[in-house]
Amino acid sequence: MPTTTVLARLAQDRASQLIFAVLAVVAFGVYGSVLPAEAAGGHLGPTNIVLLSPPLLAFALMLALGVAVVLTLQVYSMRQAAAARRSAGGRSAVGAGGFLVSLVPSLCCSPVLPAVLAIFGIGASGATATMQAIVPYTFAILTAILALFAATGWVTLRRIAAASPASSSSSGNCCSPSK
Repeated sequence: MPTTTVLARLAQDRASQLIFAVLAVVAFGVYGSVLPAEAAGGHLGPTNIVLLSPPLLAFALMLALGVAVVLTLQVYSMRQAAAARRSAGGRSAVGAGGFLVSLVPSLCCSPVLPAVLAIFGIGASGATATMQAIVPYTFAILTAILALFAATGWVTLRRIAAASPASSSSSGNCCSPSK
């Protein structure tokens, strides 16, 4: 199945639309709170959003969209796999575990996880020195993260397309609301 067909199905799926919207808003809130931490004197919080410079605002938006796209594709893929297992008489618990494991790379490829860990005091002893050492490379690192999100999204999309039968009616209805 072509990737454009997968994207069209994904865009028409109400659950995927909702998942994407919620993830994009939440991710923007997190990135908007984390990215301007240097300008906020190291403080993290939603009030930092007003401190976003135009380039950081653009990165916050792009990173939020990247997270939302990748996670929406992963959820869609897990929903398809669960529907296939149900139709074959299997259970979907393994799919839920696989989805949770798939979230880890999405969180690690961004400044969100280190920031959340720092809020709870985990690894904070060397965090300040490390963060100050990488400040000159902020935009290069953020660009690399965007590239990783794009690559992850593309690979996920290709795998969904490859796993979907070209003309199966069950795959087209796997993620639709029940009648």
